[in-house]
Amino acid sequence: MKAYLPELGLDEWDAAKAVFECAVTLVDARFHGRASFAGAKFKGEANFANATFEAEADFGAVSFEQGANFGKATFKQRAFFKETQFKLEEAVSASTTYFNGAQFEGAAVFLRTRFHDVVFDEARFGKTANLEHAQSAGKISFKEAKFDGSFDLTHLRCGGDLDLTATQFEAYTQWFDAWVYKDILLRSATFTHYFDATSFWCNRFIASRASWQAGAQMSFDKNSDIYLDQASFGQPSLLFTQMDSERSALLMQHGRGAERPTYPRLISVRGANLEKLTISGLDMSACRFVDSHNLDKLRLEGRETFALTPSSRLWTHRIVIAEEHSEFRRS
Repeated sequence: MKAYLPELGLDEWDAAKAVFECAVTLVDARFHGRASFAGAKFKGEANFANATFEAEADFGAVSFEQGANFGKATFKQRAFFKETQFKLEEAVSASTTYFNGAQFEGAAVFLRTRFHDVVFDEARFGKTANLEHAQSAGKISFKEAKFDGSFDLTHLRCGGDLDLTATQFEAYTQWFDAWVYKDILLRSATFTHYFDATSFWCNRFIASRASWQAGAQMSFDKNSDIYLDQASFGQPSLLFTQMDSERSALLMQHGRGAERPTYPRLISVRGANLEKLTISGLDMSACRFVDSHNLDKLRLEGRETFALTPSSRLWTHRIVIAEEHSEFRRS
């Protein structure tokens, strides 16, 4: 059974704490006044595709038990999804939430929101996008999205990939203590303002062809592998680690560490422009430098992190780069 309500044109919509037992279809609906679903429960699928919210859309603390679709919806003022649950723990099957192609003209608030999988591909964010303390059991995808305002992922927890491929960041971007249990994908992403990412962790940080035009500061936790092929930094930038004994113990407690702490590894900067980059404390023993630009201007700080020549009378004891190890193996 479905509740089908097309082309709504209401001045006010108050469904706070309502319980929708069946699927709800509000495709192409237009809400002229404030739309409040605060505390409501959707036990079936909820479809708001192509809906337009002229005033604030309040979905705070709503429970979507069987998935929700806000694809190509337009939020002309604040979109409020604080503490919303897009998939309950007891739900039988995994659900994907869709905001693909959505237009957020006001602030987008997803503070402490819980997802299973969520897709924001090609979405546009006109003002602040806040995902502080948000959690996703699976992937979070922002492929080809655009952020005209700040984008905050402080304390994010993502069980799958965080996909930001070809995304445009037009304002200050901050990540602090964000944990992504699989990969952060930033291929061809563009940052026109400063990027500040402190104490975040992922399995792999893949930023091939990414551009940080105003510079960046990125602090990685243990076990992250970093790929910066053909990346560019328009202003002075720093990649480093702040690992300490207390944080290493916490990471191992969550099953992400070996018995001994391992430092984040820079795997490749092939074809990258290194003129304005400083690297401090990262493990560079496996790093590939083929075709990188301005290698002589790369600054290295902190502990020695390159590999050494093989233990042999044939080789002088010194540090070496990964490409040289290939030569040693052929010798």
